[in-house]
Amino acid sequence: MADSNGSVLIGVDGGGSGCRAAVACEPGSVRGEGSGGSANFSTDPDGTIENVRVAIFSACAQAGIDPAVLEACGVAHVGLAGVMDDGDAARVAARLPIADCVVTDDRPTAVAGALGGGDGYVIAAGTGSFVARSVGGEAGFVGGWGLRIGDEASAAWIGRALISRVLHCADGLYPHSELTERILSEFESTTTGVVRFSLKATPFDYGAHAPKVVEAAKAGDANGLDLMRAGAAYLVQALKALGFAPGARLCAMGGIGGAFVDYLPGDITANMVTAQGSPLDGAMVLAAQRAGKAGVA
Repeated sequence: MADSNGSVLIGVDGGGSGCRAAVACEPGSVRGEGSGGSANFSTDPDGTIENVRVAIFSACAQAGIDPAVLEACGVAHVGLAGVMDDGDAARVAARLPIADCVVTDDRPTAVAGALGGGDGYVIAAGTGSFVARSVGGEAGFVGGWGLRIGDEASAAWIGRALISRVLHCADGLYPHSELTERILSEFESTTTGVVRFSLKATPFDYGAHAPKVVEAAKAGDANGLDLMRAGAAYLVQALKALGFAPGARLCAMGGIGGAFVDYLPGDITANMVTAQGSPLDGAMVLAAQRAGKAGVA
């Protein structure tokens, strides 16, 4: 089944923890949703593609749409973690039975969802991070490079900075505070324990410490404040690099994104807005825009 313009809209949001898909034919029609397994293309290309297919077919089943029509009239936007370039995108698109399929990394879908397809800026800070601009349908990005070489102001970055600060305090470079003393005690009060943790720590392991920094900073802890202010300074720099001007819409999203708002200048936060939708909603917005039906979400 397809709408009067002959297209079925498909949106996909995929990451390491799983993927979700949605399908719809027209504004107000049944929107079917489905899910699949992990979908990080850089770590498991074949598994990602198969899980995306599962999610799409599941969404079609819920909406009562025959998947066979997707090859003739499907219009999709697929946002996946780990898509690094046009070659990756083409590889995914070639294996999905969809007539018109755009594949990107997962940043554009997150931005479109947060801003509802409109203009504005986004701070996205979860385990990883990026900062984005969307103006006139054109997007620009800063960051999103991963913890090894970036992801400043992410939960993983804040957590790793905390671990480093504990060692710096032990070396006498900064005074200990309640926060750093508590973290050191979690590693049996030895720097050796801290270093051993760092040798095996993943971004998720580091990110688990970020809430401790947020709460300590709220309580006035000197080291917690330093780390939150450092993350906020990076976010201001990134926004300015993207052309942010006072009064522009700004949305902070992700598990730690909103925690930085109190540390940003007032001219940056003057027009804060809440996220209008999820990355899956954003994928549907982008699919609708490609199909010429901007009212579908």
